[in-house]
Amino acid sequence: MRTRKVPIGTFLEELMRRHKRLPNQLATDLNVSHATIGRWLTGEDVPSTKSCQKLALYSGVSLERILAIAGHLPRKIEEEPIQWPENGVK
Repeated sequence: MRTRKVPIGTFLEELMRRHKRLPNQLATDLNVSHATIGRWLTGEDVPSTKSCQKLALYSGVSLERILAIAGHLPRKIEEEPIQWPENGVK
């Protein structure tokens, strides 16, 4: 069975890679449960707008972009390349 990569899952994987974090560590950093991160990674659920704000602050990526990746805004924004901060804002 093939699994399809979901935009928020791909974003979170890259975020964890850049910050050298495991899912449980990211969950702690964002003050959400490990199960929540798991659901986001698989596309079973998406971050709420409040969680998108936390992700924006943590990642340094614009809130608008994260809202689009999570499906809260039109997809056009999601398709543009992500502008990651140079120094890994945390």
